[in-house]
Amino acid sequence: MRIWLAFVVSIALSSPAFADAKDDLALLPVDSDLVGGLDLTKLQKSAVWKKYVEPLLAQGDVQKAFDDFKAKCGLDPLKLATKITFGMKQAIGDRPDAVLVVHGMPKAKFTACLAKPGVDAKKDGDVFIANPKDGGIALKFIDDSTAFAMTGSNATADNVRAAVKGSGIKGSQAFMDLYKATNTGETLWLIANGNAKMFDMMQSSGMRPKAVFGSVALASDVTAAVRMRLESADKASQIATMMQGQVSSAQNLFDKLVVGSTGADVTVALTLGPQKLDNLVKMLGGMMGKGP
Repeated sequence: MRIWLAFVVSIALSSPAFADAKDDLALLPVDSDLVGGLDLTKLQKSAVWKKYVEPLLAQGDVQKAFDDFKAKCGLDPLKLATKITFGMKQAIGDRPDAVLVVHGMPKAKFTACLAKPGVDAKKDGDVFIANPKDGGIALKFIDDSTAFAMTGSNATADNVRAAVKGSGIKGSQAFMDLYKATNTGETLWLIANGNAKMFDMMQSSGMRPKAVFGSVALASDVTAAVRMRLESADKASQIATMMQGQVSSAQNLFDKLVVGSTGADVTVALTLGPQKLDNLVKMLGGMMGKGP
């Protein structure tokens, strides 16, 4: 289980025939609540990662899982992938169903590791499976460095084989319009369907969006650009004006925090420099009764 924990963490934190994210989209479910991409190379080069994330990964069960994985497979979990594109359903549930396209994975070394004694995995044809009845993983390599994986209740060999043949969410023109409006070249990008359960709480306030989409860049600063698409330009302008009043008291927490509207989109742009980011992390850690 530690081997699989290391693999899951490397994907969650974290290229070839599918180097363009648009090609990855053909493999993601058309009914995904949340779609996104993560550039692990950019992430792990950032000062934010080195200061805040690396120390956490060097603690407790996570470090033990990483050490076990390295000993068993001769691979570093944090260098197991370069880029990930993912789609999720029931994204706020305890065990969301997720589909991932993982780039940079060495097929020969990884499959050799899965075949070793003591690794909790079995093979169903060209698909590797680990404990699917308990929210496990089903994984198939598309080429020598690209893997397609499913987690959750749908993680079966048959579902994996069927998914790699489909046109996926790339066939949705509405989604592709949002995709083109999103900066998918940043460290992290996300597109959320406004019909997803995660937005149910916004229904009564009249703020339920058609979609929320944007990107985050990590370096020494954290920079984010997010849009919330509503049913009309008038509604977007109204909500933006209301939000401007609400966020004014939080301006001093950020180096930049600007709320506005463009057409039917409410726009939010923020920047946290090193000092403001450090202050915010410490404040949040204190509120949760924990260290940074």
